[in-house]
Amino acid sequence: MEDILDIFGQQPFFTINIQICFIFGTSEASSHNAIINTLTSGLERLYGGFPWLAYDVTNEGSGPDNTGIYKFTKPSKEPGIIVKDLRDVIGTPTMENLRQARYPMSLLDESIFAPCNTFTGGKKPTSAPAFLTQANLISGGLILTFVAQHNTMDMTGQAHIISLFSKACHGEPFTDEELSSGNAVRHNIVPLLDESWAPGPELEPFILDPANSPTTNTNTEAPQPPMCTWAYVNFTASSLEQLKSKSLESVRPPKYVSTDDALTAFVWQSVTRARTPRLEILSRSTIARAVNVRKHVGISPTYPGPIQVSAYTTLTVQ
Repeated sequence: MEDILDIFGQQPFFTINIQICFIFGTSEASSHNAIINTLTSGLERLYGGFPWLAYDVTNEGSGPDNTGIYKFTKPSKEPGIIVKDLRDVIGTPTMENLRQARYPMSLLDESIFAPCNTFTGGKKPTSAPAFLTQANLISGGLILTFVAQHNTMDMTGQAHIISLFSKACHGEPFTDEELSSGNAVRHNIVPLLDESWAPGPELEPFILDPANSPTTNTNTEAPQPPMCTWAYVNFTASSLEQLKSKSLESVRPPKYVSTDDALTAFVWQSVTRARTPRLEILSRSTIARAVNVRKHVGISPTYPGPIQVSAYTTLTVQ
């Protein structure tokens, strides 16, 4: 198989892991062996259709002045599903605990429920699995965690891979399009710009100008940051529908606003409003949104690689 990752997958900071948890309720009469067998056979079918998911991502040729090349490499052993039976482990939340608390992140410790952490910390490994799956059995439920190395896929791609895993668990065959796009040759899927291209204003948000960067006086002690609190805000489906409808009032086809777009703008507006008392009236606020650009570069919507870019919006605080 083609082993070199696409150009976006060659970014060193993309070696973080992205995690998604699915939480299912189970009855006491559920056969946990049957559940694990289904997940195991589904993962085997997924690997059969998309072998690179069972591979490692390895960096080759990196050095002081070279970030190297990221490639798929076949491990000595295919990774199977990781199973943790936590039903009798003291301190593990039950399904009822999670429901009552409305599934907060504070009850989903990645060191317990995920096969690896989001950030590797310390020295980055030269090789790590592209994709891992962990099944956590808890009292009254199942927490199924999927972890992907970010330079092999973005959230759009990971969501598609998870949908393929679901098909595999149900014994459904993969379509020709799914197999073709999922195993596409990566290294040249995004054509590089030639020498005739000249940088324009489109790059300004991505490049930091050292001449205009704020300087730090090492003789001045930094002020103590204010106490922060991690807060959760729950939105009902009906309130999200109303928010999207309100957003669409100022948009004409073919422009489109997703529910996530509307929610992001609302949160940005709310946070900025809360900060207004300590900001100057002409202060500017910038937000970056990760955008799926597959269709803009002629790539299949089911291609799993990280085909995204940050779209920046800057407005004056008023």
